[in-house]
Amino acid sequence: MRILFLILLITINHICFPQKTKDNTNTLQFFDYVTNAGVICFFIPDAGKSNENIIGSPYLNDDYKKGYMIVDDTLKISGLEFRYNIYKEEMEIHYNNEYKAIYKPERVNYVVFHNDTFIYSDYIHNDEMKKGYLKVITQGKLSLLKKYMCVLLEPNYNNAMSAGIKNYRYSKKEYYVLKKDNNKEKAITFKPGKKQLYKLLPEKKEQLKSYIKKNKIHIKQESGLINLVEYYNTLI
Repeated sequence: MRILFLILLITINHICFPQKTKDNTNTLQFFDYVTNAGVICFFIPDAGKSNENIIGSPYLNDDYKKGYMIVDDTLKISGLEFRYNIYKEEMEIHYNNEYKAIYKPERVNYVVFHNDTFIYSDYIHNDEMKKGYLKVITQGKLSLLKKYMCVLLEPNYNNAMSAGIKNYRYSKKEYYVLKKDNNKEKAITFKPGKKQLYKLLPEKKEQLKSYIKKNKIHIKQESGLINLVEYYNTLI
């Protein structure tokens, strides 16, 4: 009986925690596993619907996009559809006529859909520590990411002047983020500019200044930031 139990335990461990990350042929099995494990367990009753009284959308993309996610470093679940609710800071999932959201994002390494990769991480914004999904732009010892933010603005209609907006409305903003591959420094949002970059990367300030000048890098453009971050990674 004890031998049979050990064989069964090893078999279950092999099914649930493959040693190498790869596409899983039984999406339903693994989707049920992460649901039962509490990684996905938040039901969205109004999934797919929008509030007609609010102008705009809280989503990065209104439609669900096909993709996959990696859980606990090794478990890759394909065949899912995702959409990112920026306002609620939730990654919604559609699969097999079920609508759910990631409930324990700290156990999810990556969410990939619509050619975009997202990680869930701590980051600093305006000197305040926050947590949320960050879009990966280029990754290395120094990574460049992007943080989407969304707020709900109240109506500002002025009856006396017959001016303004009568509806609530979503307002979205984007911020670039630098994240070092160490446990000492947190990811931090920043506005593209030489002064800010030199402040965040003082140890390579002179090399960066020389590289920007020599190669005429436009660091206020995303392509220029990618170029500079990739160059920085060659220095360390």
